[in-house]
Amino acid sequence: MTKKATLTNLRELKQLTQEQLAQKSGISVRTIVSYENDQSKLRKASYENLKSIANVLNVSVDDIFLEDISVFLKLPNHSKITQT
Repeated sequence: MTKKATLTNLRELKQLTQEQLAQKSGISVRTIVSYENDQSKLRKASYENLKSIANVLNVSVDDIFLEDISVFLKLPNHSKITQT
């Protein structure tokens, strides 16, 4: 079993499907899927796309590239990334 991408984990914590993230961020589903499946494509993404995704997920652009998102789960108020 492969490790899920941070973007996938953040999206799932926000309880969004790839389609919902795409719609809310204004980015195509195909692009969201490619970012989740290929870290090199995510690293080459435009800042505008990254900022759009980060805004929907209520995280910083830097957070999308974290190796471990458990820090979010340890925060006393992790509502930062829970659905609003």
